[in-house]
Amino acid sequence: MRAAVAKYWEGYTTDKRQPTQKEVAIELGELLGLSLMKNKEPARKAVNLAAAIKPVDLPDA
Repeated sequence: MRAAVAKYWEGYTTDKRQPTQKEVAIELGELLGLSLMKNKEPARKAVNLAAAIKPVDLPDA
C-alpha cells in the first residue's frame, strides 16, 4: 500500500490531475496480487483500500 501512496498521493498538488479511485484500486490490486473481477473491475478489497489511502483534505474533483 505504501508504494501506491507514494505513486499517487505523496507528490500530488491541486494543479495535477487527480487519479481516479479505479486507477488506484487497479494498482493496489496488482501490488497485492488480487485478480480483477469477471467484469474487469478491480477487486472489492482493492477498491476499499484505494478509498482508505486517499487523503481526506483534497478538494472534490
